[in-house]
Amino acid sequence: MKEYQSRHFHKRFGPIPKGWAVAELGSLFVERKERSSDIVSNPLYSLTIEAGLVPKSARYDRAFLLSDQDENEYKLVYPGDYVYNPMNLRFGAIARSSLASVVSVSAYYVVLVPKRGVSSNYLFELLSSSKMIDLYDTVAIGSLIEKRRVHLSIFSDISIPLPTQREQEQIEGFIVTWDEAIRLTADLIAAKQQRKKGLMQRLLTGEVRFPGFEGRANGALLDDKPVPAGWTVLELGSFVERMNRMVNPKTLLEASTCIELEHISQVTGKIIGHTTTDKQLSNKVVFETGQVLFGKLRPYLRKYAQPDFGGVCSSEIWVLNGQPARCLNDYLFYLVQSERFIGATNVTSGSKMPRAEWSYMAEAVFALPSSLEEQAKIAAILKACDHEIHLLQQKLAALRQQKKGLMQRLLTGQVRVKITNQELGITNEAGGGNAF
Repeated sequence: MKEYQSRHFHKRFGPIPKGWAVAELGSLFVERKERSSDIVSNPLYSLTIEAGLVPKSARYDRAFLLSDQDENEYKLVYPGDYVYNPMNLRFGAIARSSLASVVSVSAYYVVLVPKRGVSSNYLFELLSSSKMIDLYDTVAIGSLIEKRRVHLSIFSDISIPLPTQREQEQIEGFIVTWDEAIRLTADLIAAKQQRKKGLMQRLLTGEVRFPGFEGRANGALLDDKPVPAGWTVLELGSFVERMNRMVNPKTLLEASTCIELEHISQVTGKIIGHTTTDKQLSNKVVFETGQVLFGKLRPYLRKYAQPDFGGVCSSEIWVLNGQPARCLNDYLFYLVQSERFIGATNVTSGSKMPRAEWSYMAEAVFALPSSLEEQAKIAAILKACDHEIHLLQQKLAALRQQKKGLMQRLLTGQVRVKITNQELGITNEAGGGNAF
């Protein structure tokens, strides 16, 4: 191991546990150089930090990653291969293909085949760990910070701690167990979200009603279909007001909470961050507790929220408020999530930066329960669904955090699985960490 590599190694992994070896990554992989331009037989995939290998979509439409100079040939990735992006490896852009078939990826990526004798699960957990990502950032080279890369020659020289094959298999057992618990929880969340989506569609169209709210049919039609009894057909602008109170952050005496588009999660309705007005220059829109926020820029991203606090937000966000005696904000929060509302917002202006037009939306028609009590019941049942999903999401986050903490200790030997001295190839008591 070279001197600078040794410094990096011991800084991150500490002393080598008894029975473990040190291996350079170049000794554990062989580069796959196979290429093809046939993306019909071998579908084109992108490498993402969040989800690994995913089908190529408009979101990742970056031409310089999709082809090289040799007639648009792509690299092939077989099941079990590793792929990393040299420029983004220091952010975690590495994946192992769990796909059932061969796919194509950008020729810019590095594709590696793991050699026999090393647990693939162990290896992937280590290579994608925070310690390794920190190491990639340290060894990346380039004159510009934003373009620093980890070339294959550098990657191959990186040394990692390597347990015996038996201990790798034991660690792999823990990995598989945790991954299964995470997968089952994630699948349950997806099922609950799908159930909520279907229930919301039926509740917001009156297909499913609560007892006591049937009312009398009024003969109204929406899309040539009868409107539920006790409901009315109204233009959005007649029961929802778009709030337009603007403030200049520079004139505020005290800093206020500010929500930008990036602070609203897609689809979930959750606020995932905020900033403050003392860091802003452009005018903002004031919102109050319980009012509904909807991102008008690229409305297909489905960015909506109902904050339980007041503040200001980007002018790219609509602040919506239900008209008194006509529409509850709790009900409005779910109305903006409906396919009918989203479909109407996608009648936009602008091609590269499409924005929903309020003048159009204000005239879009919706069926609405006349009874505020019925609106409240609909909102309450959907809030209960959201709460159930939120609890499962918290459980999922906890499982992932627990696995991360355990893996950090297992992958560095701070915690050892129970392996006999004979299996470790040593004669004295196993050291280098606690066993379990």
